[in-house]
Amino acid sequence: MNFHCSWDTNVTLITLLFTAILLGVAVMLYFKLRRYRQEKRMLPVCMLLLGILFCIGILIFSALECPFRVSVEKEGIAIHRMIGNIIIPVQTIEEIRLCNDSDTGSSVRTFGSGGAFGYLGKFRNTQLGDYQMYVTDSSKKIIVKTKDKTFVFSCDKPEELIRAMEALHLS
Repeated sequence: MNFHCSWDTNVTLITLLFTAILLGVAVMLYFKLRRYRQEKRMLPVCMLLLGILFCIGILIFSALECPFRVSVEKEGIAIHRMIGNIIIPVQTIEEIRLCNDSDTGSSVRTFGSGGAFGYLGKFRNTQLGDYQMYVTDSSKKIIVKTKDKTFVFSCDKPEELIRAMEALHLS
């Protein structure tokens, strides 16, 4: 069973702004690089080139981390990303439920994205402790607690995904 990961308005706007800023900085650095190259000033050229590659690298890495689909399989839940899938084995799942804003409220991002291409990466708060988040629509969040990890992710029709996992878990 497959569930698409739609983007909410906030993720869309933050991603557009983030992309525009990084591409704008990369273009500005490029024009400065051209000027320094004509002046044969190689150290600034190398630094500017690294800056351009850094901006483009951040964009590419963020896009590759973004989930595009979640599937329920007999082995468990798979969060599909371009950079690799996250597999949550069914036998390790202790709890699966819809996530409230209060569950993820007052969270601190320890590594990842705070809205560009989604809320992605490692987060922490007092309620959930350390958890991994793969959310592209904050109104459709699901919490999955396993024996040693907590995941928060989103997909279209989260109630249907939870019912499918509960049926699979009971069988």
